[in-house]
Amino acid sequence: MDYNYSRKKNNNRGNRGNYKQGFWMIVIDTNILVYATFKDSRFFDQSIKIIEREDVIIPQIVFYEYIKVLTEVYPDWLKFHKD
Repeated sequence: MDYNYSRKKNNNRGNRGNYKQGFWMIVIDTNILVYATFKDSRFFDQSIKIIEREDVIIPQIVFYEYIKVLTEVYPDWLKFHKD
């Protein structure tokens, strides 16, 4: 996984959005959550590091997609995660 969080400055249009303020948020995709769920995933460590950052947002739709993926791929997923 290669993540590039910076934007190139367009000199013709100046700074846009939050670039000028130096504040960025990382929006998590469903794949990152799925990779972080399974320790045998080759992206497990990288996805955990991303999720644990302070500047991360997980949109509600991504959470719903995550549950949908897990219940389709592993129908008994919830049974294994009960306390």
